[in-house]
Amino acid sequence: MWDDKDGFYYSLLFNGEKIRVKSVQAFTALFAEVPEKDMADRLLDCLEDEHEFNGKYGVPTISFSDEKYMSPQPEWFFSRDPYYWRGPIWAPTTYLVFRGLQNYGFTKKAEEIVYKWLP
Repeated sequence: MWDDKDGFYYSLLFNGEKIRVKSVQAFTALFAEVPEKDMADRLLDCLEDEHEFNGKYGVPTISFSDEKYMSPQPEWFFSRDPYYWRGPIWAPTTYLVFRGLQNYGFTKKAEEIVYKWLP
């Protein structure tokens, strides 16, 4: 799942092919304490980049730079929210990112994310 060129964890298809969409799921690796320190540092870079995941109100479900960010879901996907996993910030994912950052000693960034998310 790790891509050394991009410094990011991607989801995989059943055949092992990477789904090249930068999503919040990559940061769950920090929560699970999977990455080595240098990999965690690279993930932190993504969280600090305003074109990737450093949002005004927290961490979006997919990167701001992704073409699908806040684009409607396909017609076959039934949801009252057409943008469901295409950008909105969610409490459970915010918590996982927060705890993951704490696991690696990124306390300042963890607190910043929580304070952005809280009203």
